[in-house]
Amino acid sequence: MSTQPTTVVDALGVDPASGTLQLTLEAPQPWNWDQLVALQDRINACLAFVQSGDVFLASPEALDLDIQIDLVMTYRPTDEVMGFLQQAEAIIEDAGFLFGFGPPAGGYMGDHS
Repeated sequence: MSTQPTTVVDALGVDPASGTLQLTLEAPQPWNWDQLVALQDRINACLAFVQSGDVFLASPEALDLDIQIDLVMTYRPTDEVMGFLQQAEAIIEDAGFLFGFGPPAGGYMGDHS
């Protein structure tokens, strides 16, 4: 997947395996209330980026592709964050987009001994 940063997402590109336009948001900080509020703002900005059509100015080849917002979290989400992510997933999917979240390839920070 090629990655093109934008001011809204951390990476943007077409995933050749799934054929979806992937908009990646990174959450590199430990979870606290401020991080959760910032994440909500970022997800809202990402949705506006897609719904306005601006995403296709950044990636015109993706005009007819499914769109997935992916959240890559460095730290394991708390129960509060998981509740938020489940609500966000329902809202994003109701809007017609896919949503995924999880750790980076190496796993969550602090899970390694």
